Amino acid sequence: LADIPIPANDDAIASIRLILNKLVSAICQG
Repeated sequence: LADIPIPANDDAIASIRLILNKLVSAICQG
């Protein structure tokens, strides 16, 4: 995934990335 500069605090970005990572893992596992 490309890093898109979004005006937000680090905590929000970290939580979004965590959710995205879990989604991707679930999709890859089927």
